Amino acid sequence: MDIIVGYISPIPYLNVSDNIEEDNIQDFIEAISNELVSYKSINEKFKKDNGVTFAKSNLANGQGAYELRGEDGNKFVAGSTLCLNLQHIDKIPAFYNPPLARGEDTFFSMNLENSKVIKVPVYHFHDGFLKYKKIMEGDYPEKFKLIKANDKNVEKRFFKACQGWIKYKPLLIYILNREDYDYQIRKIKVKLKRSIRRIDHLFDQSNFENLVKQLDEYDSKVEEHYNDFIRMNKIWDNLKKSMA
Repeated sequence: MDIIVGYISPIPYLNVSDNIEEDNIQDFIEAISNELVSYKSINEKFKKDNGVTFAKSNLANGQGAYELRGEDGNKFVAGSTLCLNLQHIDKIPAFYNPPLARGEDTFFSMNLENSKVIKVPVYHFHDGFLKYKKIMEGDYPEKFKLIKANDKNVEKRFFKACQGWIKYKPLLIYILNREDYDYQIRKIKVKLKRSIRRIDHLFDQSNFENLVKQLDEYDSKVEEHYNDFIRMNKIWDNLKKSMA
């Protein structure tokens, strides 16, 4: 039996229509995507399971814990399911995100190189769109809905998430691939500008075209945010030493 984990991300189903093609959707998702969410993962789940993620029962029963070695040397963790071993506080880095951005767990992950990270299969239901508010009271739905973009509350949630992602994307790229940063950020800007007008036509309340300006702004401040990131970790390291 599969166990429902929830919606992978606050990204609604974007329907291909006369006003938008699949290439536009792919460009947009790739522009706002992060270390845990990709166009491929989103697209597969929408086509197969209405965007819902499932956990295998053997994992949900506690089998399959393993040490996360890190693909490409990185050990990305998600803050919502994170447990910290306070017996080894010296191995715990600082949380940081650029102003008004998301990504504090991402930048926490950047300094886990010398920390032991154990991935334990413990799941929680992620209701990124607040569609199942009574689930904790035992009111379980028979079917999980396809979350559509024309829902006003969904649009508001999605727009806020997009702003948070686009604001931390430059720093993410800068830390992961500083030598190739200019090329990578130009590619993202091309994808965003190529798709944003069509994406904006899908929504009534929010001005998605503002994401282009926000990406430009945070690109221009990426070195400032990187220096803040380094400074924050130095302050945290000094605090840890004082506690020890």
